[in-house]
Amino acid sequence: MHKRLVENNRGFTIVELLVVIVVIGILAAITIIAFNGVSRSATNSVLTSNLAAAAKSIEVFKNGDTTSLYPLTLADAKFSSDNANGIIYTYNVSSDRTLYCLQAVVNSRTYFYASTSSKAEPGICEGTTGVPGDGSSTGVVAPTTAELIANGDGGGLRVVVNAAWTELSVSWNAVPNAQRYEVQVDKGNGSWLYVNKTDGSVNGIGTQACAVRQTGQYSEYCSAQISSSNTSVAWQHSHVFPSNTTNIFKYRTRAIVGNVEQQWYTATLNLTPSAQLTKVKNFKVLQYSASDATKYVLSWDSAAVNNVPKPKIQIQINKNNAGWIMVATADGAVYGTGSQPCATNESAQYSEYCSAQIDPATTTLTWSHINSRPSNATNVYEYRIRLRSNNLTGLYGDWTTYTAQIPAVNSLNTPTGFTVTPLSGWTGVSLGWTNAAAMNTPNPKIQIQVNRNGAGWNMVNQTTGAVYGTGSQPCATNESAQYSEYCSAQIDPATTSLSWTHTNVIPPAGQTYEYRIRYRSESLTGLYTNWTTVSLAR
Repeated sequence: MHKRLVENNRGFTIVELLVVIVVIGILAAITIIAFNGVSRSATNSVLTSNLAAAAKSIEVFKNGDTTSLYPLTLADAKFSSDNANGIIYTYNVSSDRTLYCLQAVVNSRTYFYASTSSKAEPGICEGTTGVPGDGSSTGVVAPTTAELIANGDGGGLRVVVNAAWTELSVSWNAVPNAQRYEVQVDKGNGSWLYVNKTDGSVNGIGTQACAVRQTGQYSEYCSAQISSSNTSVAWQHSHVFPSNTTNIFKYRTRAIVGNVEQQWYTATLNLTPSAQLTKVKNFKVLQYSASDATKYVLSWDSAAVNNVPKPKIQIQINKNNAGWIMVATADGAVYGTGSQPCATNESAQYSEYCSAQIDPATTTLTWSHINSRPSNATNVYEYRIRLRSNNLTGLYGDWTTYTAQIPAVNSLNTPTGFTVTPLSGWTGVSLGWTNAAAMNTPNPKIQIQVNRNGAGWNMVNQTTGAVYGTGSQPCATNESAQYSEYCSAQIDPATTSLSWTHTNVIPPAGQTYEYRIRYRSESLTGLYTNWTTVSLAR
């Protein structure tokens, strides 16, 4: 009798299959993560290596260039930006070619190498010149809105400051059977306050007062008495807004159900300045024209305000190292003029007329006030500009500074061929000279003085020669004074001759008069040429 062998064919259970699948999944995930890490590391290595090689080529160009300036392009530095690794290069050089920044991007990874760097770093080149120091080089892309949002620790609490920083809203979830809701504000000092529920003003305004919590009997205007039909408030008063970057404002809300106070839910506004204030670029302060120094033109590139709350441009002046001050935006007058005052205190709320309140869309100003421009060839005026927040007093960018250029004294040529001869019968004197180029003298004028028989030099009326002028045409003799239009210090530079008939400038018999001439600048009182002197004896 044959034995019959019976095979027992047993398969895998579902549980066993699931375990195998999970193990395989875990191993695959570990492998992918490890691969991604190795891939990122390799990408970073390629970027840093290539940027270092490019930087070396750029420095080699500079060291070999006769001007010791950086190249205009990567091709000039003999570095090929066509790379098999798919790297995209962006090379920026400052207008004077003394600074550069090279940026490289591949696989969403960005590194830069700048003239101010010692190695390649993760981040971006910032600004039109691409030079770190002119802006952020951290690689953080700033949000495009100034809106601030804080989510609470429960109850659907949410606090939002709108992008214009004109309104703060607090909202929460509805609570079943709520009789009313309460909202409080902590302005950073640890004290919770009720506010006017309509506008957010502390204690309310006028006839709408809101008592701070004492007996529990709050007025109808108080944020302790918000109707159960409302689940949000919108406030515009400055009391409920942070005012500087160190403020930490908190907001909390709760429901009252069956006369029982429910749990508070709290939200904190994070005021760590995330706003990226870039440095203002290409700031210049130039004389209005080569021949007109009565006005100065300030110009700069449009600044990226990013998410700055209520951005403003601020400009200050340092006159001969006397200290930085604010001026009137319209004309540059220190402290402003008339009904347009400008506070100089950095912590003050500057008036709308002040140079700390310049619209960020502005890119040029023309200032004519004598406070805002050099008035003497020895003056050294500095101007500086930055972005600031009108809401948060501690939020501002770096200053960009410019020193006004003062024309040199040797830029004036002395008039030549100066002669003084008597008119017929000694009825007057005739003065003549060869017109000399005033070159770049701001507001050039010809100045003539008379020394009557050694009595001292005097200015005269340029039309008649009368000392001090006559009648309604006076002429000051003080060198530092603003001479009147009638004075012989204000002669048009196109003039090459004058005839004077006044007895003041005609030497009497037996006396010798001296006459002298020079170029001067009406704008810069210390800017003039040497005198040319002639004598006339009778």
